[in-house]
Amino acid sequence: MSKRPKSCESKKQHSKLTKKITKEQQETNEKGLQEFSKTSIPSGIIDFIKLYTQNYGDVQLVLKHNRFFVQSSFHEVLRILLQDSQIQQCRLIFTDKNINTTFMQKSSLIIPSTANSSIEPQTVVNASSTTNQDVDEDLEVLICDSFEVIPDKIELLRRRCQELNYPLLEEYDFRHDTDLKTLNIKLLPNTILRPYQEESLQKMFDEERARSGVIVLPCGAGKSLVGVAAACLTATLVREDDKITDLNFLIGPKLFEANWIELQNLGFIAKVHCGEIQCSMTPEFLLAYNNAANDVIKRRLSAINPNKFRICQYLIEYHEQRNDKIIVFCDDLFALQIYAQKLVKAIIYGEVSQSERILILQNFQRNPLINTIFISRVGDTSFDLPEANVIIQISSHGRSRRQEAQRLGRILRAKNTSTDENNAFFYSLVSQDTVEMRNQLKRKSFLIDQGYSYKIISEIVINENQFHFSTKDEQEQLLKIALAGPNQDEDKKIKKTSTTTASSRSKQPIHPLFRKYPR
Repeated sequence: MSKRPKSCESKKQHSKLTKKITKEQQETNEKGLQEFSKTSIPSGIIDFIKLYTQNYGDVQLVLKHNRFFVQSSFHEVLRILLQDSQIQQCRLIFTDKNINTTFMQKSSLIIPSTANSSIEPQTVVNASSTTNQDVDEDLEVLICDSFEVIPDKIELLRRRCQELNYPLLEEYDFRHDTDLKTLNIKLLPNTILRPYQEESLQKMFDEERARSGVIVLPCGAGKSLVGVAAACLTATLVREDDKITDLNFLIGPKLFEANWIELQNLGFIAKVHCGEIQCSMTPEFLLAYNNAANDVIKRRLSAINPNKFRICQYLIEYHEQRNDKIIVFCDDLFALQIYAQKLVKAIIYGEVSQSERILILQNFQRNPLINTIFISRVGDTSFDLPEANVIIQISSHGRSRRQEAQRLGRILRAKNTSTDENNAFFYSLVSQDTVEMRNQLKRKSFLIDQGYSYKIISEIVINENQFHFSTKDEQEQLLKIALAGPNQDEDKKIKKTSTTTASSRSKQPIHPLFRKYPR
């Protein structure tokens, strides 16, 4: 048998190192569970952890010279994989006529031997037609314990390996890739990565290879900068269906996850006080809510509940006296307009043109007289307002944990004030005896899992005469308006360009205190 190339020995050492690290992480997880659990950990839990971590790092999917290879330093692992009929369909089998001799000189990942092969000369052999004995014979000729994969079968391969409990550790040998040109890009000299950002990138780029996987950071902690540094994409890692688990084989495992509370205590993100304020429904509104057959009307009644309106007005006035910057979120467009018009505040929703949005946001950021804006769900993402430090949520999208995390992220940017006390506030206003109470339990679960706690406030004592809708007549009039409103449930699509005419509202001032700022 020929001598094993040095590069193969290097890869084998790399695989052993990955296995060792995985073993250490497994032991650390077990110790952590034993240390922080107030009861003894059942042996079944420990066995479960061992079962789903023992094979991690055994198999790598390597991209080299635009070709995909399944690689392992454990010969028996590859034997198990290649005995699976679905993985056999993914394998690219070489013959005398399709061996790339140029590639053989560049890479030692695989050099197929065909001298004694009984494989018929064709470009790709359908592996499902081969017997287990043929598979065993093919394994005999593998150098560095690897085999090439058909590019179109990569997703099937990933999924099947995940099902067999041999998750693929995907790697890209970018240092030795001579086929793709190196992009002449780098971070600006004055750009400094924070320690946790550097650590997350080190998890991704290891042993001069790029490892595919997921880096999890809270909103406002600099995900975009990490994405730019690694030339990757960013997204919110929470959704209500089970498709989030598909990331395990579509992208890879979780490489790094930051502790939200630890970053908060270190001052990298704001120290947020979360509160759930439960607002009682007035008798008239509660009766109308229970009699409403339309879910849209029910959501609207719970959103413009007079008691909720007054508490919202109280919170706005309280925080404006502190010179805080406040964002009020409301998913019901009809209720959003009532709040903004009654309180004379700026409003952003789907039909607001791009130029108007820019004017509103510039005044919110720079004008000391504009401290509150009302926004529909269009503000859940893509709004960069580091000045904001108060969120008031009066209506939301069902039980969406993702939306709750995104809205909290609007105020998570690090503040200039001391971290010894709360410097940001997140209020969720929910109407009692409505579906909002049940939805809120689900919505806040993700943030609670990250270490946040919600202070439940069931009553706020305020002087009702100072606020809107304090009299029975005002409340009855508001109820009539709500019941007569349109059955529109969702905000319209965002308009990137203004469609207003000279005779439309664009000629009218949006807010009496607005100023025009240069872009």
